[in-house]
Amino acid sequence: MCRFESEYKFIGKIVEEVSIKINRVPLHVADNTVGLESRMLEVTSLLGLESDERVNIVGIYGIGGIGKSTTARAVHNLIADQFEGVCFLADIREREIHHGLVQLQETLLSEILGEKYIKVGDVNKGISIIKRSLKRKKVLLILDDVDKEKQLQALVGGHDWFGSGSKIIITTRDKHLLATHGIVKVYE
Repeated sequence: MCRFESEYKFIGKIVEEVSIKINRVPLHVADNTVGLESRMLEVTSLLGLESDERVNIVGIYGIGGIGKSTTARAVHNLIADQFEGVCFLADIREREIHHGLVQLQETLLSEILGEKYIKVGDVNKGISIIKRSLKRKKVLLILDDVDKEKQLQALVGGHDWFGSGSKIIITTRDKHLLATHGIVKVYE
């Protein structure tokens, strides 16, 4: 009986992983974006995808309108299938103003864990839940248009929040913000 039970669980795990990958929808990236391929290669190189099991955080920095978000979406589409959980949080600057950090934490958890309704209560509980829920998961997390240190503290904290091989991309107009959070791998 035990053998069949473990086989059943194994098959269930395979079905779950395939289902997640099949249902993953690519993000829209404008056609014929000049220089996009070289930017994608630079960012993926900084992420250290080739057999690198470290958690890597890469910042994409520059003025508004130069293609930071487009580059991040294109990288997402290229590498998302290599991860157990994926989340692209767009327009964080605006979303925090209108909905708050708790809603951003709930969206992050919901997308990565594949659960519809996750309630965290407050930012500090959200931090604890993110750390506990994701510390053993290999995730791809993209935070788009970050403009405050408190957003990084509430959403990515440190490398120890995420499982081995996780990759995090942060787009921002503020290079100092990346340095303040200890992010040294930066594409400008």
